[in-house]
Amino acid sequence: MQVKGIKTKEIEETIGSLPDVISCKVIAEEDLITEVHVLAENSRNAKQISRDIQSAVISKFDVDLDYKKISVAQIDFQQDWGKSSRPEIKSVGFSIGGNIAEVSVELLDCEEIYVSKASGFNTPRNVHRLLAEATITCINNMIKTESKFILEGIRKIRLVEEDVFVAGVSLMASSQEIFLSGTAVVRKDEKQSVVKAVLDAINRKVMKPN
Repeated sequence: MQVKGIKTKEIEETIGSLPDVISCKVIAEEDLITEVHVLAENSRNAKQISRDIQSAVISKFDVDLDYKKISVAQIDFQQDWGKSSRPEIKSVGFSIGGNIAEVSVELLDCEEIYVSKASGFNTPRNVHRLLAEATITCINNMIKTESKFILEGIRKIRLVEEDVFVAGVSLMASSQEIFLSGTAVVRKDEKQSVVKAVLDAINRKVMKPN
């Protein structure tokens, strides 16, 4: 669907890049925006977020968006997720027995260590997935509420002559499913970069430094 020749996905991406916005859905009919549904954090009130959306859309796309068409739902991540710190990587382990790989991830959070192991066939893509799953398990063991993270995918891509891991993670919180993404450039240790990409997805929208 398009508005004035602009794809609604482009508008969604612009709104999604605004502070406190987690996700956005734009609905259009006959070249007009009829609804904008936004999920946002509750660090600011909905009116401020709505004004930001109007300003961003008119300045970038020259589309005057009626505030009555903007619906903002807010979620308190700190209450629903129960965390305020950023975990650190303590170690990432890898061993091979025959054609089976075993990985281990240790994360340090508030002076407490969380460890998770996973095993499976020793193929590059599967090892990346095992590492990402182990990282997610550590994070889920840290949290003290019913909110949970789910790994959607992990992939290594080539970008500007650099290898980069891209992680997709869903957060199930307060009956909402929120998609998060993170990246990590591969430096020396490829396996640590997988863990960093998953943590980047989680840290970006959910965790706040002490």
